[in-house]
Amino acid sequence: MEGLNRAELFKDAQFLQTPEGLLGGTVVLLLFWLLLRLLERWGTSSWSPVIRAVRRPLVLGFGLALFVGWIFGLLAHNLSALTERDVARLTTSIVLIVIGRALIVGGLKFLHSAAFNRWLMREIENERERAMMVSLLDRIYSIVIVLVTFAAIMVAFGVSPTAVGRFSAVRASGSALARSRSPRTFSPV
Repeated sequence: MEGLNRAELFKDAQFLQTPEGLLGGTVVLLLFWLLLRLLERWGTSSWSPVIRAVRRPLVLGFGLALFVGWIFGLLAHNLSALTERDVARLTTSIVLIVIGRALIVGGLKFLHSAAFNRWLMREIENERERAMMVSLLDRIYSIVIVLVTFAAIMVAFGVSPTAVGRFSAVRASGSALARSRSPRTFSPV
């Protein structure tokens, strides 16, 4: 570990902000798109709709992160107000939002799929209860993914993971406590 130089490591991490890194990232992005197309075509019938649903958000989002990172990397070299750390935080946030969006789209596609509906039909016979269960799972899943994505972005911006965990726990327990209390009425004395 003696030969490890942090400046060299940071320079390697900023490779995608160079013209060669942009070209390499674009090639990797095209190969990723091709891989998703092949998985969609020759994948199982239950996973093909999910892959089709997440392909566009993933490819467009990763492409946006790649090119925005490159453009803001060029601006960081020419402007004193923008630093390399700000560019890294921005691109990391874009990637986290893209992953969160793809998880939401893919999860919701699976929750509303025929395979999940067949499994749910075996468990719950009543159509109304089944619709309510799918709606409940839909909302809970979306909220959890949004909270996890938001927490990951906070950590990427430098907030300590302990503080993020405490904030999430306080918010969850506070909202549960608020729901459990009945409204109080006060009468004049």
